[in-house]
Amino acid sequence: MSVELVWSERAMFRMTEIGDFIAERSPSAAARVLASLFDRVAVLADHPQLGIMFPGSPTAGVRILYVDKYRVFYLHDEAAAGVVVLTVRHAPQAPLSLEQVLAEEEEP
Repeated sequence: MSVELVWSERAMFRMTEIGDFIAERSPSAAARVLASLFDRVAVLADHPQLGIMFPGSPTAGVRILYVDKYRVFYLHDEAAAGVVVLTVRHAPQAPLSLEQVLAEEEEP
């Protein structure tokens, strides 16, 4: 059974940043990377527990899906039967705390 998949404003902003950064060197590569991220995240609607549990957040329901060189942080709310994509980070970026993942905004 599929669940609703919602991208937060913050996650969409991060996707735009990622696409813009890559497009500076290669617009076609940017399109491929974004398509890969969107396609892989879409799988969460059918498999919301696909990602690993965020360390220290078993009760918060935050999970991480690794897609190539990116980490997609999302919240799986079983009671609401939904998945909310919280943010997307390039793997080499500094790790986030649970509080940072759940915050409305993040520092670059």
